[in-house]
Amino acid sequence: MKKVFLIMLVIIIASVSIKAFAEALFDTPPASQISSNLDYASTTWSSSTQKDIEDSNFAIIFVNDSISKSSSTSVSVFSLTQTNATAGAIIVELCVQRWYNNKWENYSTTDLQAIGTDSCSGSLTISVQSGYYYRLAASHLASQLGQISTVHTYTKSVFVN
Repeated sequence: MKKVFLIMLVIIIASVSIKAFAEALFDTPPASQISSNLDYASTTWSSSTQKDIEDSNFAIIFVNDSISKSSSTSVSVFSLTQTNATAGAIIVELCVQRWYNNKWENYSTTDLQAIGTDSCSGSLTISVQSGYYYRLAASHLASQLGQISTVHTYTKSVFVN
């Protein structure tokens, strides 16, 4: 009887372990959200027309964000925001997101700031857990004399292993 119980216990543990492994193995974002280069992804946004800039005295005109695998436990992120005139303030919220349980979850958030300039940029390295897909979500906000301009971007994802 003990032998049968022990065999059943081993089978149950093995099936649970295999199921957990399979879920982790196949827990990937949609193909459209995975970078063709699993070590690097970037996104660039620019004001679509000169008229967009002319219609506003102040606007964000260019954004470039990227994420890259630095090691098996870290990613590097970069962001650049440019405006068409000197801003009172430019603030960029950078959020590294991880694909987990079939959805993007916020993993690490940091802010960049610049005062009295027409650009804001920065880069940093963030420790992450190996075995997951990560992307960079960024919210860019610039203000000048009561006018506010915003741009939101997402990179495709990289795989850290």
